[in-house]
Amino acid sequence: TDITGVNPYLTPLGYYGGPTQTRALMRFYLGPVWSKSLFADNPAINSGDNCVKAPNCSTLNPAFAITTDQRGAPRNLVEIGAYEISNFVASLPNATVSQSYDFTISQYNATEGNFTYSMSGLPSGLSLTQSVSSGVVTVKITGTAGQSGSFTPILTISDSTGRFERVVYTLNVGSSIGGEDIREGKEF
Repeated sequence: TDITGVNPYLTPLGYYGGPTQTRALMRFYLGPVWSKSLFADNPAINSGDNCVKAPNCSTLNPAFAITTDQRGAPRNLVEIGAYEISNFVASLPNATVSQSYDFTISQYNATEGNFTYSMSGLPSGLSLTQSVSSGVVTVKITGTAGQSGSFTPILTISDSTGRFERVVYTLNVGSSIGGEDIREGKEF
């Protein structure tokens, strides 16, 4: 599907799950119930061609159905682009208690726009930082985890228009015993 001359309301390129970085679709909260149907102001949402999910739908289709987005999230009503708004959970690299952790979520040119990142649900000792150097904005999780376990951090990206996207992650933090990394009772 081709739409021109409108703002696609995309986040900066970043790690929102999947094997490579992508741009997430931003939404505008219009009511008390979270539903894709409330976010009709983004021209990419539900505007893709559902024909891509059926290989025999068109002679222009690949020989296989495209049933997931770039991250592996299932496509229902197809969005335009590599990112499908869904309940997909992305995995962060594992951490170890008392060891330094540094993972970049996004790095982009400040001229792309004014975006604010926040994250809830991180274990003690880890935090989300957003810094600017030479016109490049870097958003990363840094610190030293103070507790082990499985966590579900939620990243919120917002812009000056009130649009946002939330990305749910999983983060496993293993215990360090005598210099060995222990996760779920197994040595790594």
